[in-house]
Amino acid sequence: MTGFVVVVSAALVLLLGLVCDGGRALTARMRAINTAQEAARSAAQAVDLAVYRRTGQLTLDPARAAAAARGYLAGTGDTPVSVTVVADRVTVTVGHAEDTQILRLAGLSRIQVTGTATAHAERGLAGGGGR
Repeated sequence: MTGFVVVVSAALVLLLGLVCDGGRALTARMRAINTAQEAARSAAQAVDLAVYRRTGQLTLDPARAAAAARGYLAGTGDTPVSVTVVADRVTVTVGHAEDTQILRLAGLSRIQVTGTATAHAERGLAGGGGR
């Protein structure tokens, strides 16, 4: 009987760890996606003004856009996995690590997640758009 209780108790603790730390992993993934979205929005503001003035087309300055995304991520503590700039679009992938609480007992101390987002440059409203 005692062996059965030990096995069932261990299984319940593992199940509790999956529920608790699984929720933490989902939250960490949403945080990584949100951070990637903000970094991409920041990078999408790095319009190549020389090209825009010459052709009227919105394109991003790849070096400035990547630097803007990495600069934003420097303040979040998340790891930039990749920053890709193509024409008027920038895609940012962010890595985030979350410590576990209960699964640590089973030897899993950290959960690694990533989030990806894309933003593109847009023209503002004609006339300033404000009131």
